[in-house]
Amino acid sequence: MDGRKLRQAVVWVVINQTVVGVPFMYASFVVMKWRGCSFGRELPTFHWVVFELVIFTLIEELVFYYSHRYTHTHACVRMFNGPLSRTKCLLCFDDVGWATGWASGL
Repeated sequence: MDGRKLRQAVVWVVINQTVVGVPFMYASFVVMKWRGCSFGRELPTFHWVVFELVIFTLIEELVFYYSHRYTHTHACVRMFNGPLSRTKCLLCFDDVGWATGWASGL
């Protein structure tokens, strides 16, 4: 992997964590306060933590699988053989040209 593609992947991770992640985290906090979630010292029960972990892991895997399947091309699979599938997907977006125009405007 050359340095340019690695830098582009790092840029996309930083963009996702700041532009998408931080506002989403704040919105989630507001919604949880609105629903009456307490942010005190009391921890949830073990069963509730396991339940939420299973549900949200399934949701995340399904969303990633179908979004990846929707946007993936066969050429991208042959182009990158690295172990990080999400990074490969980001690099593929750059090679296809979908992400390049948006990222260059930042």
